Amino acid sequence: MAAKKAASKAKAIKARAAASVEKGQALAKKGQAFADKAQAQGQALAEKGQALAQKGQAFADKAQAQGQALVEQTQSIANQVAPRAPEPTVSPVLNSEPYVNMSEPIGYINEPAKPTIPISEKFNKFKDAKIETQIGYPQIALTIILGVFYVAVTALGIKVYNDCTGIQGSKKYQNLKGFLSHTMAIALTIPCVLLLQKLVTNQGGIFTVVYACMGLTGAAIAMDIMRQPDCDVKSSEKNFVIASLVGWILTLLIGGYFTVKKYPKIGEAARAAGQKAAAGARAAGQKAASGARGAAGAVRQKMA
Repeated sequence: MAAKKAASKAKAIKARAAASVEKGQALAKKGQAFADKAQAQGQALAEKGQALAQKGQAFADKAQAQGQALVEQTQSIANQVAPRAPEPTVSPVLNSEPYVNMSEPIGYINEPAKPTIPISEKFNKFKDAKIETQIGYPQIALTIILGVFYVAVTALGIKVYNDCTGIQGSKKYQNLKGFLSHTMAIALTIPCVLLLQKLVTNQGGIFTVVYACMGLTGAAIAMDIMRQPDCDVKSSEKNFVIASLVGWILTLLIGGYFTVKKYPKIGEAARAAGQKAAAGARAAGQKAASGARGAAGAVRQKMA
């Protein structure tokens, strides 16, 4: 009985083991099927990626070909537009000059052209530059001494001309006298200009004032000559002299303003001198008024 029971139990265990083996085989088959499916999907994805890669390579090759075609077309257009350099001509060798080969180009012909400076750059350099004199005080003293001697000689020549009435009607000696007068002015101007450039920093204002003074003097002299009844003067000429006189007055005011602005002590001195002159004028006016009142009182007393 016990043996029968054990045999049935062993049979049941054997059947259970066979069922487990079958179940494991089924699972193995299922896993194999899943693996085959995954491998098939991976292969399909790899083929799809390969196709995309080939398509991208074909597009890149096409773009490169189009770009090369555009470059060649642009180069051909540039070659057609750009002027061609003339081909160098080769001269034959002269037999009469065995040591001179005329076929060789001369050196300076093939030298590269020097770069030219633009006009705007030249103008900027000229605009930013300053005219600086390198002359010193000894040279200025020398010009003064030479100018004094020249002025002495020319002044003597002009004096003799003015005293000699026999040659004053000659056109030749009139021109020579004018030459002496003009060169005397030049001899006086040179040391004055050099000295001003050495002593003054605001040269523009000082020279403006100097020219304004000369212009006022010249315009006043011209106006006085035009007012003479013996002179036949056009109205346009008289208007020009009047306009010049007004212009020189404005120039003097502008030059004086910039000079005083550069040298405030000059303005202070001029202001002090003006105040002093005004005070003196007021004092003189008060003194004259008191004198007039005293004289009027004395007259009234006498009349009384």
